[in-house]
Amino acid sequence: MRDFFFGLFGLAVLLGLGAVIWQHNQRPWVRYQREFYAQKEKLLIEAKNKARDVRETERLDREIEKIRATSPQVQQIALSHLNWADRCTTCHLGIEDPQFSNAPQPFRTHPEPFLSWHPPEQFGCTPCHRGQGLATTRDAHGGARNWKEPMLPAEFLEASCATCHRNLTKRVAPIWFRGRELVDFLGCRGCHAIGGLKSAEKIGPPLNNESRKVKPGWLLNYLKDPRKYSAETRMPNYKLPEAETLALRDFLMTLRTDPDPAEAVRWDPGEKQAARGKKLFEDLGCLSCHALAAAKPAGFFQAPKPGPELSRIREKINPVWLVNYLMDPSRVQPGTRMPLYRLTRDQAQDLAAFLLSQNAENSKDQDGEPAFQPDPARAREGKGLAIKYNCVGCHEIEGIRQGEAGPPLDGIGGRNVERLDFGSNPKGKDRSLYSWLEAKLTTPRTYREGLKMPEVNLRRGEEKAVVTFLLSLVARPFPELHPEGTRVAAPHTLEPAVPSGGPAGTLWRKLQCTSCHRIGNSGGSIGPDLSGEGSRVRRAWLEQYLKRPKPLRPLLQARMPDFHLQDSEVRILADFISTSLWSQDVGRNSRGSLDLSRETAEKGRLLLRESGCIGCHELEGKGGKVGPRLDRIAERLNEDWIRAYLKDPQRMFRGAAMTPNYGFDDEQIRALTAYLLRGVP
Repeated sequence: MRDFFFGLFGLAVLLGLGAVIWQHNQRPWVRYQREFYAQKEKLLIEAKNKARDVRETERLDREIEKIRATSPQVQQIALSHLNWADRCTTCHLGIEDPQFSNAPQPFRTHPEPFLSWHPPEQFGCTPCHRGQGLATTRDAHGGARNWKEPMLPAEFLEASCATCHRNLTKRVAPIWFRGRELVDFLGCRGCHAIGGLKSAEKIGPPLNNESRKVKPGWLLNYLKDPRKYSAETRMPNYKLPEAETLALRDFLMTLRTDPDPAEAVRWDPGEKQAARGKKLFEDLGCLSCHALAAAKPAGFFQAPKPGPELSRIREKINPVWLVNYLMDPSRVQPGTRMPLYRLTRDQAQDLAAFLLSQNAENSKDQDGEPAFQPDPARAREGKGLAIKYNCVGCHEIEGIRQGEAGPPLDGIGGRNVERLDFGSNPKGKDRSLYSWLEAKLTTPRTYREGLKMPEVNLRRGEEKAVVTFLLSLVARPFPELHPEGTRVAAPHTLEPAVPSGGPAGTLWRKLQCTSCHRIGNSGGSIGPDLSGEGSRVRRAWLEQYLKRPKPLRPLLQARMPDFHLQDSEVRILADFISTSLWSQDVGRNSRGSLDLSRETAEKGRLLLRESGCIGCHELEGKGGKVGPRLDRIAERLNEDWIRAYLKDPQRMFRGAAMTPNYGFDDEQIRALTAYLLRGVP
């Protein structure tokens, strides 16, 4: 009997062992590995049949034998410097094998250059892709309940770049970069703290003198639906009830800090003034910052416009306020980006007459508005609403220092889905952090009515960029991703800054240079980046250009305005630019060291034509117009900057369109520079 039970027990053990072996062989990763090795062997045999060299045939035979001897096993990347381990390559075996570039998943080769920048043996997989690195089942890709960081979908993958890299550029992570731009542009930091700090800059104009500035009928309609007036507005739509709209309108129409400018009250614009104003509008280059339906800008390539569209300004602005604003923008509206053009009163009235002549037929109803008297009770209610909706997050309002802000966004990118408020949304239906964030951006009251979050003005697809940025706000930054001895030298970065004080700082703020130009990490993108402008251009040319700017690229719509600077002001700006905005890649005292012989210049002339430079640049009356003209370039650009730029365009001039890098050697760069500076008579 004992032998019977012993035999039965032994049979059970054998059956159990067989079941374990069977279950092991049925695991998806085992099946994937066998399929991968079979495909790899097939590719090696095909390569062997095509080989013409004995040594190559022998090498392939060894590879084939190695593949045949390989048995399925768990692959693991141990990252001791991160206290991390990933088993993703248990299934994704072909990530570094170019032969699998067109294979289906999970065998497909990983896109480059990301693996070149982040070798798997040093960085693993989940620091970028997230998910369950230790898992070897389908749940590793996300969807597992209570897993804090599910795997990122491919469309949001750039979010992980910002986890380690603090200074991402548009070329490396364009979606994330655009998302960060939108967060700043739309003023999200006005309500939500990011990085522990709220934004000190308010994106909207101050409202302290609103009753002098705008018409009450326009204001009421604008509060109801901002986009109905301007499709490009940054003002979000709060979907206010009628009573709240009236209350806010009445409150804003009580705000009045400046006295009435009596000298402008009797102004009555006429057709002659409008004609003079049109010419002034064109001469000042207003279309570089503003769109106007009745005016077509010169050039072809558009630039982003920081100013509002002006076609319907008559519906909105009081003429008296407009004239005074055109004369001295910063005095009338502190914090404005509008530069000071030093207009006389007559010129300001001419320009205002032209602007107010636009869309006149559709503005007649508001031209005849009776004098408006706000209701005191509604105005008091409106002040409370301004606090409730945190209007001071974007606008300065006299008497209100703080509103009811939204929650901070730090860590939102790693928020557990169980902590999100989906309201009555059916469980399991699109319940993810990504869908929740998208809904909050596009239709913020999807899950619950009565929330204060407004609808922000995003174009189709831009919500993906903002979500990508938000997903990068995680509480798991990696301070050190380079194991000992593997750190790569960081590329050189410019560290210029906008002048903060002194005569240069005062003049810089008055002219609002950073509305169009970027310096370091501050400023706009309409004009060229000025971070290294001092090392780029010659001092004599710079002074002449500041005094009388002329278009350098006729196809660009943006134009440098003529500020009618005095000689002393030109010298102040030129001194700052020439000394402070200098690239460390360009020497300061090596001018004149280049061989400018006729022979060297002739080599440069031939190389320039062989390289197709005149396809974009005009030279000697021939060529394209996309890039700047190369005639008389010796008067404008410094020798050392030209050489550094030809060596690496994007390094010297961030955002430069001159791509790709042509890989000129030092001799070719010297020849090209000699031709550009000397020419061949």
